[in-house]
Amino acid sequence: MLKHMIGVLVVGAGLSCAQASLAASGEAPVEPGLWHMVMDGEILVPQINLTQPVHRTTQLCIRKGDAATDPFLPQHHQQCTTHGTPAGNGRENWEIDCVTSGATVQETGWIESSGHAIHSHWRIVARAGNASGAVNSQTTMDMNGTWVATDCGQTP
Repeated sequence: MLKHMIGVLVVGAGLSCAQASLAASGEAPVEPGLWHMVMDGEILVPQINLTQPVHRTTQLCIRKGDAATDPFLPQHHQQCTTHGTPAGNGRENWEIDCVTSGATVQETGWIESSGHAIHSHWRIVARAGNASGAVNSQTTMDMNGTWVATDCGQTP
């Protein structure tokens, strides 16, 4: 159960923040429509001797006219601090800090985007639980996205 909670926390936060970066990046705008996203990485949880590979694919719809942040921020974005800095050539560096009840997540990474492609790399440090029962995890995550079509179909 604990392994599952850590994985959901870290992978969910990584994808959500990457989506926020994808939508908000002012460096090189992305094409509205259906995107195919592939995430690969590894989760390390030293306290329970866990090393778990991560591979996830998903479809993402970016609608023309969407506000840059509205549909893409993490669920608890009110408690997150997000800072992006343009680095040139379609790349932005990001720092994201989130605090929720019983957990903190700190993410650093970069994202490169063009109209039809996106690439990013993230380092995510998460802490779940209280001082006496805290579990820490470290995740590295690479994300690659490809624009698929103008029509998103049934994809939210």
